[in-house]
Formats: sequence, structure tokens, C-alpha cells
Amino acid sequence: HLYGNTQMISNTDTLFCDSMIYWMDKDSLVAYGGVVLKQPDRKLNSKTLNFWETNGYRGSSFVASDEVSIISLDKTIQANNISYNDITQKMILANDATIMSDNRELFGDNINIQFSDSLMSSINVTGNAKAHNIIYAKIHKDSLDKKKYIDIMLGNNIDVNLENDKIINIALDRMASTMYHAIDSALLIGVNAVNGDLINLGFEDDELYTINVKGDARGNFIPEAGNSKIDSTIIYKSEEIDYFIDTQESYLKDLGEIKYQNMILQANYIHVDWGQNILNATKQSNKLPSVTTYGGDPMEGDSLRYNLLDKHGTIYKGKTRVDDAYYHGDAIYRDDPNLYHVISSKYTSCDLDHPHYSFYSNNMKMIPGDRII
Repeated sequence: HLYGNTQMISNTDTLFCDSMIYWMDKDSLVAYGGVVLKQPDRKLNSKTLNFWETNGYRGSSFVASDEVSIISLDKTIQANNISYNDITQKMILANDATIMSDNRELFGDNINIQFSDSLMSSINVTGNAKAHNIIYAKIHKDSLDKKKYIDIMLGNNIDVNLENDKIINIALDRMASTMYHAIDSALLIGVNAVNGDLINLGFEDDELYTINVKGDARGNFIPEAGNSKIDSTIIYKSEEIDYFIDTQESYLKDLGEIKYQNMILQANYIHVDWGQNILNATKQSNKLPSVTTYGGDPMEGDSLRYNLLDKHGTIYKGKTRVDDAYYHGDAIYRDDPNLYHVISSKYTSCDLDHPHYSFYSNNMKMIPGDRII
């Protein structure tokens, strides 16, 4: 038993505490009050520490309790209770757990960390699981200063996989959601918020490069005024969504829908080029893409292209209904609410895909409620 300003040195470890019980035959101890354990690559602080030597990688295991923190060169680990098994190289953070690095933070009721020697290989977060990714961007194009922004990831369960201490994947499971900032050339373009049953975030060189959302995926993009060419919120949903950060592209697969101002696009496959602000949709699983504008009848066809900036779209191998008549054409596009153009067009009142009769023209212009030219 040792009392008062106790210090113990063992090889490269140094332990400070108010009092200690040490078992020489078991190479183990219990330290109480103001516990500080200094090791070559980290420092542990707690109020109570059970510590024993092992034949594992570090040579010791421990159980620490009451306001525990472990500080290393690039990370800080905190929880009310932390245990480490040196044989399995598994660390358990219980009650109000946190892992913090320079630009990333993990929070949860409990966190399990699997080590491979000195490096983390996987992390599991349960209970109020939350992850932060800290980024910096300019709010004005001509500004020299960058503002701090936090991407937020939520889920009932969060799994993180690492390789050489760098994140390669984050999986958000059940009631998953993420809110991330779209940045182009250091300028904030807008904020994307998306949720689904499962969200997978892929990393390359420790930087986020892809987001996959599965199961009733829904989201919205809110443009930053003055920085984005898009001038209002885009709402989208699909059974599965892939978003690639570096190329600024999204893919909506199965029951996809995009709403923008007076336009609604629906298709089983939609490709979005956010850099060019172009939507492309194609026929898949026998479902034709369709677009509805200004509350009118939908236009549908084998494929569709829509420009979010000039708000013009073209249907290829398409069909639409105007004033109780049907128009088929190799290409159909709309200039404004009251002007349609059809290339290689057929006009008929028959609603079949292959009408019994029709009028044909190389080019046809329709002004609803007025005339056909």
C-alpha cells in the first residue's frame, strides 16, 4: 500500500496517483485519485485505474473509470469508463464516449475500438451515434478567409473501418442521415442533407469521395445564395442513391424522383451532373422516365435530358398529352408553359403507344388551347 503523491516507474511507463495498492506476485495494481499514466505514445488520466502486465503487444491491460481521457499525438479518447484488453487488442469506451482528431469527431453512448498493434483498425459506435467531419470553405468568392463548417453523420449504429490509421469506410445503420457541405474550389456551393436505412461513406486518401444511400433514400440540396447557379432547393428520393464528391455526380436507382421549382422528374435511373446542372434519365425495368412541368400532363420517353439552369428539357422517343390529344416524336421539348416542339412527330387522339391512326410531320409546334403548326 502506498499513500500520498505516489509515483511508479516501470520500463517506459510512469504512473502518478494519490494512493496505490500493488501486488508484486501478479504484476498488477490499483491506483486511486488523480491518476496519470504516461506511456511513450500516449497519456491516460482518470480517478481510478486497475492495471496489470500481459504478454500482449503493449505488455499491459487496464480498466480506468471516472472521467477517463487518453491523449496521443493525433487523437483524444474520452469516456466515463475505458477498458483495454492487450491480448485481444480491444478497447471499450462506456458512457459518454468520444474520439477526437484534428478534423473528425465520433460520439456515442458506447464505442468499441479494435487495434492492430498501435493503430486502430475498426471502430463501432452504439447509442446516440454521431460523427463530425470538420471542413473549411470560403463563403464569398473573393474572400481570403475560410469559415469552419461541420458535416454531420447520424445513425443508430456507426461502423468505421481504417487502414494504416486512415478511414476507408464509415457505415451508418438504421435511421441513418448525413448533412454535408458541397464545396467547389474552396467555395461553399450549398448543403446536401440525405437520409435512408443505410448510408455508406467511402474515403480515399482519408478524404470523403463517395456516399451511398440505400432504403427509402431521401434528400435535399439547399444552394448557397450567390455561390451556386441553382436558385432554389432541389428535393430528391430513390431506393438507392450514389453520390461522387470529386466528379460532383449523383445516380438515383429505382423509383427515383427529383423536384425542382415547377418540374418533377421520375425514372428508375437518373444521372445528375451537378457541375453542369444537367439531369439525364433513361428507361429501366420497363419504366419510362417522365417529366411534368407547370402542373401539366407528363412527358415520357425512352430517355430524357433536363437543364436545371435554363429549365428546358428534351424527351427522346417520347410521348406527351396536350388538350386531349397525344403527340409522339423522336424528340419532344418545351420552350415555356405554352409552347411544345416535336421532331418526327405524330399527332393522334388515340391513347395507344402504337395508335390506330395519326397525322405525321417532320417538325410540329403546339400552342395548347390555340393551334398546331
